[in-house]
Amino acid sequence: MTVAPVGATLPRDAARQWARGGSGGSAKLARRYVHPIYLVGAGPGIPALLTVRAAQLLGSAELVLHDPGAGEELLALAPAGALLRSTAALDAEAVAAAALVAAAGGTRVVRLLEGDPLTSVRGAAEVRALGARGATLEIVPGIAPESAALAYAGIALPPAAPLALVRLGNGAGERALLSVAAAADAGAAAVSLLGAGLASDTPAAIVARAA
Repeated sequence: MTVAPVGATLPRDAARQWARGGSGGSAKLARRYVHPIYLVGAGPGIPALLTVRAAQLLGSAELVLHDPGAGEELLALAPAGALLRSTAALDAEAVAAAALVAAAGGTRVVRLLEGDPLTSVRGAAEVRALGARGATLEIVPGIAPESAALAYAGIALPPAAPLALVRLGNGAGERALLSVAAAADAGAAAVSLLGAGLASDTPAAIVARAA
């Protein structure tokens, strides 16, 4: 773990106030922080499936910036005095600014993301936003929801069948295909895959609430 050189710091109370939605000099403060920021994968949302490192960091966090889908069981692992803030209303740039300003005050910041931090568009965008500000990160992998869905459904892929992850509207082409879409879009997903050339008699399974 690499820690950035200590510069001028923001008082912790001020950092917490900003993290609650306050304002004040985020662009300037983002260039001078103390602690690394922990991007932690929440896996499929079950505490028992967190990595040991993820559980350790969540258990010592002072500020948890979490995805809106993070369950109460996961958030309950944070200390009683920790500040929990959903990122539902924040874009990647705002999350990065919130994390950096809080870290500038010495606050131990955990960014809790569903699944694995780097397998989602949102997580990758936040890593870029933090990297652009010179942040030092520790990224803790988590079980990707796609992997959890296959495991919970008891679907084993043969070794010769590489897994291609697509999202609604993307084409098919691999021997094993995993399509991620909202439950309400299942019909549209099927139409999209058929239109991309998938045979209508291809064996398929629909897994809901896997994360």
